[in-house]
Amino acid sequence: ETYDYDNRGNLTSKTVKPKPNSGLSDLVTSAVYPASCGNVVTCNKPTSVTNPRSNATSYTHDATHGGVLTETAPADANGIQAVKRYAYAQRYAWIKNASGGFSQAASPVWLPSEERSCRATATVGNACAGGAADEVIVAYDYGPNTGSVGNNLQLRGKTVTAQDSDGVIRSLRTCYGYDRNGRKIWETSPRAGLSACY
Repeated sequence: ETYDYDNRGNLTSKTVKPKPNSGLSDLVTSAVYPASCGNVVTCNKPTSVTNPRSNATSYTHDATHGGVLTETAPADANGIQAVKRYAYAQRYAWIKNASGGFSQAASPVWLPSEERSCRATATVGNACAGGAADEVIVAYDYGPNTGSVGNNLQLRGKTVTAQDSDGVIRSLRTCYGYDRNGRKIWETSPRAGLSACY
């Protein structure tokens, strides 16, 4: 494999060489970045990535925290480009203090709060051409923000809202548990019917 970088140190291409005398072509994956660094939060994040089949996926990023806002895939056989749309929220960790209670961290962090996509139709603005029945919404839960318990902002739950096989739009929740070292030790089934994760 060989790698190329731009003058800011960003990986611009990776080339995988075939075996000698195989007759196969190089497999090249390339990335495009903003030409100038007017915003240091986003200038070193790719605006598009092209795979070895010459299919390009494009990205937009939030100017404040740099998170991906949209991910647009190459067009499918029907000419529709699948788009993933992301939203973010600021959350504070809660840390145990000397008195035995919990104190809010000095600074918040940005975390993904929601992902939206369309199953079969085109994305129009922040919606699906096929309406709510075609949209899949994934909401992320990072635990309580009450200050009554500690919270290190690990992912506690994920709720997927989408039209079910019977035509009804339902929300199915998956919950996660961790040990004291932050390792995931359990996960519930989306079909468990849970209304909350804590």
